[in-house]
Amino acid sequence: MSTYTLRHFQAPGRAEPCKAILEYTGAKWILETPQWPQEKINQPVGKLPVLVETNKDGTRFILSDSLAIEQYLVCKYNLCVPEQDRQMIARQTELRNQLNDLFQLTQLIVN
Repeated sequence: MSTYTLRHFQAPGRAEPCKAILEYTGAKWILETPQWPQEKINQPVGKLPVLVETNKDGTRFILSDSLAIEQYLVCKYNLCVPEQDRQMIARQTELRNQLNDLFQLTQLIVN
């Protein structure tokens, strides 16, 4: 079984759905908050969130971008909508995009 490290900023943001998926699936994971901007250079494309999956044999899979992480986790844990159910896929995409819109709105309000 894999273990996960989810790196993200301490404030709530784009990693929240990733955290929810990890909790829901019962995955073994830890949260890591890199010192910013000192560790920016050590992150793929200099951004967070980052998911580090460590397999039993010690190999690691590193993925950045919140949407890519979400999609990877839901497919890995068989939470994906069946390919033939186009309406559910559209609804899933709609809800994810609405979450993204809300996140962007909060960024405008905060800044």
